[in-house]
Amino acid sequence: MLHNFAEFLKENRSDLFRVMLAVSTNQDNRYLLWANYHVKQYMDIFTKGSESSIVEDMPIINYSNIHIERLLNKGTKEELIYNKVDAKYRVAKKRDWYKLHSDSPYIPLTVYNKNELEALSFPIIAKPDNRYSGLGIVKFETIEDAKSADLSSFTIFSEKKEIVEEHRIVMWRGEAIDWFERKAADDSTKHMNVKKNEKLRFNYILKDIKDMPEDWNECFEPFVKEHSDLDFYSMDLAIDKNGKKWIIEMSSEFGTPFGVMGKLYKRVFEDFYGRPMNPDDSKQIDAFIYKDIQATLAADFERFSKQ
Repeated sequence: MLHNFAEFLKENRSDLFRVMLAVSTNQDNRYLLWANYHVKQYMDIFTKGSESSIVEDMPIINYSNIHIERLLNKGTKEELIYNKVDAKYRVAKKRDWYKLHSDSPYIPLTVYNKNELEALSFPIIAKPDNRYSGLGIVKFETIEDAKSADLSSFTIFSEKKEIVEEHRIVMWRGEAIDWFERKAADDSTKHMNVKKNEKLRFNYILKDIKDMPEDWNECFEPFVKEHSDLDFYSMDLAIDKNGKKWIIEMSSEFGTPFGVMGKLYKRVFEDFYGRPMNPDDSKQIDAFIYKDIQATLAADFERFSKQ
Protein backbone atom coordinates (compact mmCIF):
# COMPACT_ATOMS: atom_id res chain seq x y z
CA MET A 1 0.00 0.00 0.00
CA LEU A 2 1.39 3.43 -0.97
CA HIS A 3 1.40 6.11 1.71
CA ASN A 4 2.35 9.27 -0.16
CA PHE A 5 2.78 10.83 -3.57
CA ALA A 6 6.58 10.38 -3.55
CA GLU A 7 6.19 6.61 -3.14
CA PHE A 8 3.58 6.59 -5.94
CA LEU A 9 6.04 8.28 -8.30
CA LYS A 10 8.81 5.82 -7.42
CA GLU A 11 6.55 2.84 -8.02
CA ASN A 12 5.65 4.26 -11.43
CA ARG A 13 9.29 4.50 -12.48
CA SER A 14 9.39 8.29 -12.30
CA ASP A 15 12.81 9.92 -12.35
CA LEU A 16 11.66 12.31 -9.62
CA PHE A 17 12.49 11.57 -5.96
CA ARG A 18 15.57 9.59 -7.06
CA VAL A 19 18.03 11.93 -5.30
CA MET A 20 18.20 12.76 -1.59
CA LEU A 21 19.14 16.15 -0.14
CA ALA A 22 20.63 16.24 3.38
CA VAL A 23 20.14 19.79 4.66
CA SER A 24 19.87 21.72 7.92
CA THR A 25 16.65 23.60 8.64
CA ASN A 26 18.06 27.09 9.13
CA GLN A 27 16.90 30.37 7.61
CA ASP A 28 19.60 30.37 4.94
CA ASN A 29 18.19 27.17 3.45
CA ARG A 30 14.70 28.59 2.94
CA TYR A 31 15.04 28.19 -0.85
CA LEU A 32 15.27 24.43 -0.29
CA LEU A 33 12.63 23.96 2.39
CA TRP A 34 9.93 26.61 2.35
CA ALA A 35 6.57 25.74 0.79
CA ASN A 36 6.65 28.52 -1.81
CA TYR A 37 9.74 26.87 -3.32
CA HIS A 38 9.58 23.48 -4.97
CA VAL A 39 12.55 21.26 -4.09
CA LYS A 40 10.32 19.05 -1.91
CA GLN A 41 8.26 18.23 -4.99
CA TYR A 42 11.06 16.33 -6.72
CA MET A 43 13.71 15.47 -4.13
CA ASP A 44 13.79 13.39 -0.94
CA ILE A 45 14.68 15.72 1.97
CA PHE A 46 16.69 14.49 4.98
CA THR A 47 16.77 16.90 7.93
CA LYS A 48 17.22 16.86 11.69
CA GLY A 49 13.78 15.34 12.21
CA SER A 50 14.26 12.54 9.69
CA GLU A 51 14.70 8.97 10.85
CA SER A 52 18.34 8.01 10.38
CA SER A 53 18.63 4.76 8.45
CA ILE A 54 20.75 3.15 5.76
CA VAL A 55 20.41 4.55 2.26
CA GLU A 56 21.33 1.76 -0.13
CA ASP A 57 20.74 2.86 -3.70
CA MET A 58 20.14 6.61 -3.91
CA PRO A 59 22.64 9.47 -4.41
CA ILE A 60 22.73 12.00 -1.57
CA ILE A 61 23.52 15.71 -1.98
CA ASN A 62 25.47 16.87 1.06
CA TYR A 63 24.24 20.25 2.31
CA SER A 64 24.88 19.32 5.95
CA ASN A 65 27.90 17.40 7.19
CA ILE A 66 26.09 16.64 10.45
CA HIS A 67 23.22 14.84 8.74
CA ILE A 68 25.55 13.05 6.32
CA GLU A 69 27.53 11.72 9.27
CA ARG A 70 24.27 10.44 10.79
CA LEU A 71 23.61 8.48 7.60
CA LEU A 72 27.19 7.19 7.38
CA ASN A 73 27.12 6.07 11.01
CA LYS A 74 24.04 3.97 10.22
CA GLY A 75 25.90 2.22 7.40
CA THR A 76 25.19 4.30 4.30
CA LYS A 77 28.07 3.91 1.83
CA GLU A 78 30.28 6.96 1.34
CA GLU A 79 30.28 6.52 -2.45
CA LEU A 80 26.63 7.62 -2.49
CA ILE A 81 27.60 11.07 -1.17
CA TYR A 82 27.97 14.03 -3.51
CA ASN A 83 30.33 16.49 -1.82
CA LYS A 84 32.05 14.30 0.71
CA VAL A 85 32.70 15.64 4.19
CA ASP A 86 36.50 15.98 3.89
CA ALA A 87 36.24 17.77 0.54
CA LYS A 88 33.84 20.29 2.05
CA TYR A 89 36.11 21.03 5.00
CA ARG A 90 38.89 22.02 2.58
CA VAL A 91 36.84 25.01 1.42
CA ALA A 92 34.87 25.71 4.62
CA LYS A 93 37.87 26.65 6.75
CA LYS A 94 38.98 30.02 5.42
CA ARG A 95 42.46 29.91 6.95
CA ASP A 96 43.27 26.54 5.38
CA TRP A 97 41.74 27.54 2.04
CA TYR A 98 43.69 30.79 1.81
CA LYS A 99 46.92 29.01 2.75
CA LEU A 100 46.28 26.34 0.14
CA HIS A 101 45.93 29.01 -2.55
CA SER A 102 48.45 31.51 -1.19
CA ASP A 103 50.53 31.45 -4.39
CA SER A 104 47.56 32.17 -6.62
CA PRO A 105 47.61 35.49 -8.50
CA TYR A 106 43.84 35.64 -7.93
CA ILE A 107 44.05 35.70 -4.12
CA PRO A 108 44.71 39.03 -2.34
CA LEU A 109 47.87 39.14 -0.24
CA THR A 110 46.95 37.48 3.06
CA VAL A 111 48.59 36.84 6.43
CA TYR A 112 47.42 34.68 9.32
CA ASN A 113 48.90 36.31 12.38
CA LYS A 114 48.47 39.81 13.84
CA ASN A 115 52.26 40.06 14.10
CA GLU A 116 52.49 39.92 10.29
CA LEU A 117 50.21 42.88 9.57
CA GLU A 118 53.15 45.07 8.51
CA ALA A 119 53.42 42.96 5.37
CA LEU A 120 50.04 44.23 4.15
CA SER A 121 48.98 47.47 2.53
CA PHE A 122 46.03 49.03 4.31
CA PRO A 123 43.05 49.05 4.40
CA ILE A 124 42.65 45.33 5.16
CA ILE A 125 39.82 42.88 5.71
CA ALA A 126 39.90 40.62 8.78
CA LYS A 127 37.87 37.40 8.66
CA PRO A 128 36.98 34.75 11.24
CA ASP A 129 37.16 31.08 10.26
CA ASN A 130 34.25 29.01 8.96
CA ARG A 131 31.58 31.75 8.99
CA TYR A 132 29.13 32.63 6.22
CA SER A 133 27.26 35.60 4.70
CA GLY A 134 30.17 37.84 5.59
CA LEU A 135 29.38 37.39 9.27
CA GLY A 136 32.21 38.60 11.49
CA ILE A 137 34.18 40.40 8.75
CA VAL A 138 35.73 43.73 9.80
CA LYS A 139 37.64 46.35 7.82
CA PHE A 140 40.63 48.16 9.33
CA GLU A 141 41.73 51.38 7.65
CA THR A 142 45.15 51.61 9.29
CA ILE A 143 47.59 49.34 11.06
CA GLU A 144 47.09 51.41 14.20
CA ASP A 145 43.35 50.66 14.08
CA ALA A 146 44.06 46.95 13.75
CA LYS A 147 46.65 46.75 16.51
CA SER A 148 44.39 48.59 18.95
CA ALA A 149 41.52 46.14 18.34
CA ASP A 150 40.83 42.68 19.75
CA LEU A 151 41.95 40.42 16.88
CA SER A 152 41.57 37.11 18.70
CA SER A 153 38.52 35.99 16.66
CA PHE A 154 40.17 36.52 13.26
CA THR A 155 42.18 33.89 11.42
CA ILE A 156 43.06 35.71 8.19
CA PHE A 157 43.93 39.27 7.26
CA SER A 158 43.82 40.27 3.57
CA GLU A 159 44.49 43.43 1.63
CA LYS A 160 41.23 45.11 0.64
CA LYS A 161 40.73 45.73 -3.07
CA GLU A 162 38.62 48.50 -4.58
CA ILE A 163 35.97 46.26 -6.06
CA VAL A 164 33.60 47.46 -8.80
CA GLU A 165 31.91 44.12 -9.64
CA GLU A 166 31.10 40.92 -7.75
CA HIS A 167 29.74 37.67 -9.15
CA ARG A 168 28.79 34.26 -7.80
CA ILE A 169 29.25 31.32 -10.16
CA VAL A 170 27.74 27.92 -9.32
CA MET A 171 29.90 25.05 -10.54
CA TRP A 172 29.26 21.37 -11.21
CA ARG A 173 32.64 19.58 -11.40
CA GLY A 174 34.25 22.61 -13.02
CA GLU A 175 31.33 23.44 -15.32
CA ALA A 176 29.64 26.78 -14.67
CA ILE A 177 25.89 26.09 -14.45
CA ASP A 178 24.50 29.28 -12.87
CA TRP A 179 25.55 32.90 -12.44
CA PHE A 180 24.38 35.67 -10.12
CA GLU A 181 25.79 39.17 -10.09
CA ARG A 182 26.06 40.55 -6.56
CA LYS A 183 25.60 44.21 -5.68
CA ALA A 184 25.94 45.74 -2.24
CA ALA A 185 22.47 46.27 -0.79
CA ASP A 186 23.49 49.07 1.55
CA ASP A 187 26.34 51.50 2.19
CA SER A 188 27.70 49.43 5.09
CA THR A 189 28.23 46.48 2.76
CA LYS A 190 29.50 48.65 -0.11
CA HIS A 191 32.18 50.24 2.06
CA MET A 192 32.73 47.16 4.27
CA ASN A 193 31.77 49.08 7.39
CA VAL A 194 29.55 46.39 8.91
CA LYS A 195 29.80 45.69 12.61
CA LYS A 196 31.56 42.53 13.75
CA ASN A 197 28.43 40.40 14.17
CA GLU A 198 26.46 41.77 11.23
CA LYS A 199 26.05 40.05 7.86
CA LEU A 200 26.97 41.62 4.57
CA ARG A 201 23.85 42.28 2.50
CA PHE A 202 23.79 41.82 -1.26
CA ASN A 203 21.25 42.12 -4.03
CA TYR A 204 21.36 39.31 -6.60
CA ILE A 205 20.79 39.54 -10.34
CA LEU A 206 20.24 36.28 -12.22
CA LYS A 207 22.33 36.26 -15.40
CA ASP A 208 22.36 33.98 -18.43
CA ILE A 209 25.24 31.54 -17.96
CA LYS A 210 25.79 31.47 -21.74
CA ASP A 211 26.88 35.11 -21.50
CA MET A 212 29.55 34.53 -18.84
CA PRO A 213 32.92 35.89 -20.08
CA GLU A 214 35.10 33.03 -21.30
CA ASP A 215 38.25 34.41 -19.67
CA TRP A 216 36.72 33.90 -16.22
CA ASN A 217 37.38 30.19 -16.67
CA GLU A 218 41.13 30.95 -16.59
CA CYS A 219 40.66 32.25 -13.03
CA PHE A 220 38.59 29.25 -12.02
CA GLU A 221 40.88 26.58 -13.51
CA PRO A 222 43.50 26.24 -10.73
CA PHE A 223 40.78 26.13 -8.06
CA VAL A 224 38.78 23.57 -10.04
CA LYS A 225 41.86 21.34 -10.31
CA GLU A 226 42.80 21.66 -6.65
CA HIS A 227 39.25 20.87 -5.51
CA SER A 228 38.43 18.17 -8.04
CA ASP A 229 37.13 16.08 -5.12
CA LEU A 230 34.18 18.48 -4.81
CA ASP A 231 31.16 17.82 -7.00
CA PHE A 232 29.42 21.19 -6.70
CA TYR A 233 30.29 24.55 -5.18
CA SER A 234 30.12 28.28 -5.76
CA MET A 235 32.97 30.63 -6.56
CA ASP A 236 32.83 34.32 -5.68
CA LEU A 237 34.68 36.39 -8.25
CA ALA A 238 35.39 40.11 -7.87
CA ILE A 239 36.77 42.63 -10.35
CA ASP A 240 38.64 45.68 -9.09
CA LYS A 241 38.79 49.19 -10.56
CA ASN A 242 41.78 48.18 -12.71
CA GLY A 243 39.98 45.19 -14.21
CA LYS A 244 41.97 42.69 -12.13
CA LYS A 245 40.03 39.56 -11.19
CA TRP A 246 40.07 38.07 -7.70
CA ILE A 247 38.61 34.89 -6.23
CA ILE A 248 37.19 35.88 -2.85
CA GLU A 249 36.09 32.45 -1.66
CA MET A 250 34.50 29.10 -2.50
CA SER A 251 31.50 27.56 -0.77
CA SER A 252 29.90 24.12 -0.79
CA GLU A 253 26.76 25.39 0.99
CA PHE A 254 25.99 28.53 -0.97
CA GLY A 255 22.53 30.11 -1.03
CA THR A 256 20.28 28.57 -3.67
CA PRO A 257 17.82 31.17 -5.01
CA PHE A 258 16.53 31.10 -8.59
CA GLY A 259 15.97 27.32 -8.73
CA VAL A 260 19.60 26.28 -8.98
CA MET A 261 18.91 23.05 -7.08
CA GLY A 262 16.84 21.77 -10.00
CA LYS A 263 19.88 22.03 -12.27
CA LEU A 264 21.97 20.24 -9.68
CA TYR A 265 19.36 17.47 -9.37
CA LYS A 266 19.71 16.74 -13.08
CA ARG A 267 23.52 16.60 -12.91
CA VAL A 268 23.53 14.26 -9.93
CA PHE A 269 20.82 12.05 -11.42
CA GLU A 270 22.61 11.64 -14.76
CA ASP A 271 26.00 11.06 -13.12
CA PHE A 272 24.75 8.45 -10.66
CA TYR A 273 22.30 6.53 -12.85
CA GLY A 274 24.39 6.83 -16.00
CA ARG A 275 21.59 8.08 -18.23
CA PRO A 276 19.59 11.25 -18.92
CA MET A 277 16.33 11.81 -17.10
CA ASN A 278 13.27 10.81 -19.08
CA PRO A 279 11.99 13.79 -21.09
CA ASP A 280 8.73 14.27 -19.18
CA ASP A 281 10.42 14.42 -15.77
CA SER A 282 13.20 16.60 -17.11
CA LYS A 283 10.55 19.06 -18.32
CA GLN A 284 8.92 18.88 -14.89
CA ILE A 285 12.21 19.86 -13.25
CA ASP A 286 12.47 22.77 -15.71
CA ALA A 287 8.97 23.85 -14.65
CA PHE A 288 10.02 23.76 -10.99
CA ILE A 289 13.13 25.83 -11.81
CA TYR A 290 10.92 28.43 -13.53
CA LYS A 291 8.54 28.51 -10.56
CA ASP A 292 11.45 28.94 -8.14
CA ILE A 293 12.82 31.82 -10.18
CA GLN A 294 9.42 33.50 -10.01
CA ALA A 295 9.17 32.78 -6.27
CA THR A 296 12.62 34.27 -5.70
CA LEU A 297 11.73 37.43 -7.61
CA ALA A 298 8.42 37.76 -5.77
CA ALA A 299 10.09 37.28 -2.36
CA ASP A 300 11.93 40.60 -2.54
CA PHE A 301 11.91 42.71 -5.70
CA GLU A 302 14.63 44.98 -4.27
CA ARG A 303 17.08 42.17 -3.54
CA PHE A 304 16.38 39.81 -6.46
CA SER A 305 16.10 40.55 -10.15
CA LYS A 306 16.68 38.89 -13.50
CA GLN A 307 18.55 40.26 -16.47
